[in-house]
Amino acid sequence: MARAGDAYALAADLSGATYHLINAATLALLAGDRPMAEARAQQVLDKLEAGDTGPETPYYLGATRAEALLLLGRAAEAQAALEAACRLAPEAWEDHASTLRQFSLILETRGEDAGWLEPLQPPRSLHFAGHMGVVDTADLRERIDALLAVERIGFAWGALAGGADLIVAEAVLARGGELHLVLPASAAVFRADSAAPLGGDWATRFDAVLEQATSVWVVEPGRQATTMLHIRLAAEIAMGRAVMKAASLASEAVQLLLTDPQGAASATDLIGAHWRRGGRRQVGWISLGRPAQGGGADRSPRSRARESLRPCWRSRSMARTAAAMIPPRWGVSQRCWPAPPDR
Repeated sequence: MARAGDAYALAADLSGATYHLINAATLALLAGDRPMAEARAQQVLDKLEAGDTGPETPYYLGATRAEALLLLGRAAEAQAALEAACRLAPEAWEDHASTLRQFSLILETRGEDAGWLEPLQPPRSLHFAGHMGVVDTADLRERIDALLAVERIGFAWGALAGGADLIVAEAVLARGGELHLVLPASAAVFRADSAAPLGGDWATRFDAVLEQATSVWVVEPGRQATTMLHIRLAAEIAMGRAVMKAASLASEAVQLLLTDPQGAASATDLIGAHWRRGGRRQVGWISLGRPAQGGGADRSPRSRARESLRPCWRSRSMARTAAAMIPPRWGVSQRCWPAPPDR
């Protein structure tokens, strides 16, 4: 780190840019040379005062000033300067993330509390999933909105089945968040399988949310029907993208499941188990009560898929054979389609 800091200092001599000099200062601190770090930080402040900064954006000029103040031990001034810089570019999340990583290292090295950085963290990413054909109530929508607010959700990934998926997607959009859809089949096929059969206004709401989504990605565009495996694959892709977004922003990816944990096992349970195996946080289970009646709610693609598979488990020997054929990485649990006892 000392050698890297010296190289940045030489670059600063050549360029005159505060970007190189502030990195030289921080690297000196991380290398254990606090006097050198403070001397370089003071040079940065002097250059900023003189307007000798090089080609930098207003955000980075403000963040550089804040970093120099932090290296000099002036934490309160550094906090005020960083907050002001963030206000100059309120949605430059990647830039904020880079700065916050550096500030965290500085505070850790100095043995100081980093709690004041928390409100400046970029929004969290969300993966959502849940049951179809739920009772859509004002109370449920309020609970979801409150959770999104508390968790500071700014980006969300999931499917768009009628019921839980649509309700969460609408809540994300209502809060001004980015909605990224990962569909098991084409939008037309998935709409026909998972929204239109539920009756009511689910299909119309599907169309409205689809139009407002930031991005839409389809697992297999040529499919003419939605399958359970494609539903789970779409969920795994959505989970991965939420995690990757959070990593790029030095933030956190969390999961929201809208289901009844006391109910029958479902694809949602498997999706939740997959998330937990990664050691990631679930922000909660929200019990949905009974599915909406009529409109084919009891004949959802997921229900039809489970019903078509149950007769296959004729005996424990067949269950064991099937389990051996299914790759363990799929995480398929036999509890979804329980085998009857041997006779």
